Amino acid sequence: APAPTPIGLAPVGYGDGYPRLCSNRGAMLVRGQRAPIAGRVSMDQTSLDLSGIEGVLQDDEVVVFGKQGEAEITADEVAAWAETINYEIVTAITARVPRVYKVRAEFSE
Repeated sequence: APAPTPIGLAPVGYGDGYPRLCSNRGAMLVRGQRAPIAGRVSMDQTSLDLSGIEGVLQDDEVVVFGKQGEAEITADEVAAWAETINYEIVTAITARVPRVYKVRAEFSE
């Protein structure tokens, strides 16, 4: 980076099914804001540029695709960064990623 940049590590990578082609071009949501991917998507983690996102703390939620506050990243967007289709994005998610289903405004796992 040309200047000091706060970097956060998201515990998701290509081992979880997140596409390597999103390296240096995608983003994830942190505190309701887009955090650009900084560098390559690794097997088990992805570095995020946290510049301009105030108050980030260890263990803050990171949204790979979906909504957080007013912000949203869709599977279509991730697919565009990865030069593929949204079905490939959602079906590539590996079994080691827990599934959480929202049913009638309640969460169940």
